[in-house]
Amino acid sequence: MSTPSPFRHICHDNPATSQKRAKSSLSAFSLVEVTISLGIVSFALVTLMALLPVGLKTFIMSRDLTLEAQINQRLITEARQTSFSQLSVVAAQESTNYFDAEGNQTVLPAKYVYQPTVTITYSTNVVVNSGPGAPTAAAPTNAACVTVILTKISNPGAPVTTSFSIANDGF
Repeated sequence: MSTPSPFRHICHDNPATSQKRAKSSLSAFSLVEVTISLGIVSFALVTLMALLPVGLKTFIMSRDLTLEAQINQRLITEARQTSFSQLSVVAAQESTNYFDAEGNQTVLPAKYVYQPTVTITYSTNVVVNSGPGAPTAAAPTNAACVTVILTKISNPGAPVTTSFSIANDGF
């Protein structure tokens, strides 16, 4: 009777073990497959990283437009709530105001980002046209055209201009 060799498992003479080993080597990824998948993932990440500056620039533009609209709306509302006789006083006060990066009014010129300029043009005669073919006539009214020019200090070449009319309602 021969004694079993202690190195039997190393020699792979057991068919069940060699079959299990062959099956496990077929289910693994090869080096080529891993390299290709890393190339695809890195290409996708580089593409996403390239889109970050575009998204950030769009976000900043959107934030600035929203802030400019809020400041304009605030100035327009204040002018409309002012009595007609006091419009020029309000326009002079608003032109000396400054607004910071959050749209809050500030008196410190060192912290301001936006500077409004409010001008008022008074009109005493407005041309009225009641429809196509109808004669036009000058109606005596008291109206004012208020123009708000909002200038961003970092981009003074592109101010935001808003104009609106206010009628004299007798107050």
